[in-house]
Amino acid sequence: MLVIGSLRSAREIALSASGLWLKGHFLLASVGFRMLIELDGQLLWAEKKVLRRLEEDDAEALRERVAKLILGAKSTVPLVRGEFGPHPTINVMDFVRSSEESRPGAMEDYVFLCDATHPCYMMQTWLIFAGPRYDNWTNETFALQVAKVLDRMLVIAETSLQSLEDTALRIISAALPQILSEAETSSAKS
Repeated sequence: MLVIGSLRSAREIALSASGLWLKGHFLLASVGFRMLIELDGQLLWAEKKVLRRLEEDDAEALRERVAKLILGAKSTVPLVRGEFGPHPTINVMDFVRSSEESRPGAMEDYVFLCDATHPCYMMQTWLIFAGPRYDNWTNETFALQVAKVLDRMLVIAETSLQSLEDTALRIISAALPQILSEAETSSAKS
């Protein structure tokens, strides 16, 4: 469920961010790119802290981690059966650190994108002035500087999406045989 949900979210983010990007709304697109690093880290964290530990860790500890991954919310997000949060969560920075462990430089990329999503006058000015409402692209100095910023953002998004895909495939490949085996056992008992 987590892998499928993460991939659905990543697809939604990528489609929305690319639409914003193509319209020159770089500032808001950067928020989505940052979310991709977080989603990537979530799957990497799940792979390391849950999947790789299925044989060795306490089953109750693993259930608790999975519950935090699937049900965790800091606000009153409704659950399937009508219950409401908050429920224990995993700190998003744990996910970002998982991305960094897998892809050195991911933390630096995350911090770079945080400058766009948090109040940071200079980064936000670069991104807004690169947009459709301002004619700064005729200024060669501006164009050279902002092109580097935008190129970096695209590389971050592409790298995060590729890592998400690779991690999802590893998790599914590792988990699917066990899921199928349990399904066979369950249907044989019926």
